[in-house]
Amino acid sequence: MPSSYIVYSEILIVTAFVLALAYAIRMMKRGRARYERLDRQGGSFLLSKRVMEMGYWAIQPVMHLMVYLGISADALSWGALILGLGAGVSLALGHFGIASIIATVAALLDSLDGLVARATQTEGEAGKLLDSALDRYVEFFFIGGLVIFYRDNTAVHLLALFALFGSFMVSYSTALAEILKVEIPHGGMRRPERMVYLILGTTLTPLTLALYNSHLPMIIALGLVSVIGNISAMRRILVAIRRLKEKQIAKLTLQPAATVVQHLNKAPNKEVNKVLPLPSKVATRL
Repeated sequence: MPSSYIVYSEILIVTAFVLALAYAIRMMKRGRARYERLDRQGGSFLLSKRVMEMGYWAIQPVMHLMVYLGISADALSWGALILGLGAGVSLALGHFGIASIIATVAALLDSLDGLVARATQTEGEAGKLLDSALDRYVEFFFIGGLVIFYRDNTAVHLLALFALFGSFMVSYSTALAEILKVEIPHGGMRRPERMVYLILGTTLTPLTLALYNSHLPMIIALGLVSVIGNISAMRRILVAIRRLKEKQIAKLTLQPAATVVQHLNKAPNKEVNKVLPLPSKVATRL
């Protein structure tokens, strides 16, 4: 593997270390950076809320720059798609170092589009749909590149396919629950978590290849996305099914009483006697 690939990985690792150090100093002086969106979404055992706050804090200057330059949220979404394709092609060719840089920039643009839309008050349903659809393509390009690269290794090849399936199913179950208006647990391996682990695996793999001739970081990342992602998706779907059944049972429990009342209001006197049998003397008077 060319030494330049290792340099790309080292650049990302040093950048992450400097960012963590800068945020630690910020926390000591001014406390945590809080954002309403993150307070609403929360973190998980895979990606803590503080790490997400650090990421949001770091990209604020870039967001303001995008707004100043007049770059729209949709343009950032399309830029993330193009870079996602580039990362996928790089992975398919085995250029993990280059892919790590490209994927990181793509993830940055994907994070910025929503922030820019809210900052410029251009947020809308059309933009959310575009962003969500392009996100699926970016993930397909990224993991699809790994599927192609590991085509001669059956075990890792299948692992990458299951990771791709798990990624789509987590997003699908979330979208379906929103459409059906059913509350489901956040679970693990949401998109930010998937991208962090996959990019981390891509970044570390050139180093382990140079030292041990091993793809272990990438395999671990794929394994986590595959196992936790599919478990999380199935859990979400099962919870949604249970809550939909509970709604259906509650609806059926209330329906007979409402039906009887409606029937009593419309039915003739004789029909009333059939629905609710009355004592003989009262029935005769009716």
